[in-house]
Parts: sequence; structure tokens; C-alpha cells
Amino acid sequence: MSRVFAGRAPWGTSQTPGEPECTGSAPRWVEIFECPAGHEFEMQFAHDADLPDTWECRNHGHESQRLAVRSTPKVVKPPRTHWDMLLERRSIEDLEVLLDERLEKLRADRRAGRANLD
Repeated sequence: MSRVFAGRAPWGTSQTPGEPECTGSAPRWVEIFECPAGHEFEMQFAHDADLPDTWECRNHGHESQRLAVRSTPKVVKPPRTHWDMLLERRSIEDLEVLLDERLEKLRADRRAGRANLD
């Protein structure tokens, strides 16, 4: 929940004669934060500012979440398996060659009467 507004500062402005009239303050975002203690509060930020996801509650000092942030789902990366990591380092052709070499060595060791599995 956000809104943008631009208008005169509530405390007014002082200007000297001959100075152009002030057109108001810069546009601002009003963001709503929810305190873990159960209440909500608003904070104003410059329109071009990076909005924080959390803000400290001025009443309780608790870290409060911005309501717009809470509703966005977190992107979860699928877990990488050992096979995925292996394919990052070697191609299928390389793996087939390695498998054939190891199988041939195993068969040769069995024919010679040894079961060496180095």
C-alpha cells in the first residue's frame, strides 16, 4: 500500500520579495509498516529513494515489516543435485568415456583375479 503526494509543507514557507513562489515539496511515498506489537504506522520517503523492507518502530523499537514487502512471495531456487553439479563440469560425452574406461579396468582386474576398485 503506497501513495504519492506533492504539496506545500504544513509548516509553511518563508520567502523574500521578488523570489519565485514555492511550488511545494518534492513528491514522496507514504509506506505502511506493521509492528510486531500489533499496530501499523506510516513513514514518508522521497519518491526516488530506495524503499527499505524494514523500519524500526518509534514506539517499541521493534523491527517492523513494510506491508507491500510481506505480500510478495520469495523466489526459491530449486536445489542443485550432485548430477547437476557434475554436468556443470563435464559433458555427457566425457562422462561416457570415463565410464567406459573404469568398466574396462574393472573387467580386466576381475579377469586377472583382483577386485581392485581404485
